[in-house]
Amino acid sequence: MRIAIIVTQYPPNYIGGTELQAQHIAEQLSDRGHDVQVITQYDEETSTIEKIGNKLKIHRLKKQSFPFAKTFFLMIYNTLRIASRIRYDIFLAFTLYPSGLAAILAGKLYQKPVVVWGRGNDVYVKVNYIVQTIRLFVLMSADIIVAQTNDMKKRFLEIWPHIKSLKIVPNALNLKTFKMKKIRKFSSSPSLTYVGGLRPVKGLEHLIEAFRQVLQEMPDVKLYLVGEGEDKGRLLRLAKKLDVNEKIIWVGQVNHEKVVEYLHLSWVFVLPSLSEGLPNVLLEAMACGVPCVATAVGGVPDIIENNVNGLLVKPEDPQLLGQAIITLLKDEKLRQRISENNRKDVRKYDSIRVTKMVESILKKEAESV
Repeated sequence: MRIAIIVTQYPPNYIGGTELQAQHIAEQLSDRGHDVQVITQYDEETSTIEKIGNKLKIHRLKKQSFPFAKTFFLMIYNTLRIASRIRYDIFLAFTLYPSGLAAILAGKLYQKPVVVWGRGNDVYVKVNYIVQTIRLFVLMSADIIVAQTNDMKKRFLEIWPHIKSLKIVPNALNLKTFKMKKIRKFSSSPSLTYVGGLRPVKGLEHLIEAFRQVLQEMPDVKLYLVGEGEDKGRLLRLAKKLDVNEKIIWVGQVNHEKVVEYLHLSWVFVLPSLSEGLPNVLLEAMACGVPCVATAVGGVPDIIENNVNGLLVKPEDPQLLGQAIITLLKDEKLRQRISENNRKDVRKYDSIRVTKMVESILKKEAESV
């Protein structure tokens, strides 16, 4: 198959959950013999067209060629322009908007099937009326909508109950990136780690408040905050006000290899989000054998079974969050049991297995035309 993958941003300079998922799937489909072409935005540090191996090509549109456009128009213009000269068998878009909209328009124009893989922002983030309309249009028009979790599937059906075809495919994880040892050795220094954007939706103020509770019982614990975001100033002021900042390491943005290093050092990974889809970093923590404490929001309960491969707490409750963290930090046997369960459970998200699921969906749909 000749597959067009449409995604707003793409590695190496963009390494968020959606970007990494697009990369995993593109590379795996390419390895399986398909002609895969990624259509994405221009990246000033990479060439306009990159060829990776024999079967994977990355198209990046220079912004100068369409100067008045913003992200929506860039993605639509880029997709239609490239699709006009390359005969794709099927379009696969990551996110309903703007990538999904671009794919739908290209599919209608060139009479090719469209599969749209929903992400967390598609249903768990409040949007304006225009984006709501686009989201509804994509759900109504796509040949197949793919949800990451059961909860996301439910949310999509609440928006439009007459979706043509709705599948569930989880995030993919390249397990080769992680050292899968049978028994995890925890470092001598107890530490907590959060990885992600420093944004209000991540609920980090509740983690900082919970951290004060943790320090009262275990003064030697450190908290690593890996990531950047607009909420950093407010969080820093809160940490200073609560007198916990000296125990917080503000790591900032790092490459993926460094993220894995921080996860391997951690005793506990904490995700205090107010809203989530299927967070890739939670899978990565599991692959590193790190016990997790997370809020029971969105697709998180699809990944974490309470007291089996992590502890779940309700969101916006620093006291419960702090107590769950303390429980794991103090109970080495529990940490080890959860660590071993994580390594076993995370195999279901292996990128090869997930890619085969995606390949089956794409092949069946392309052959039905």
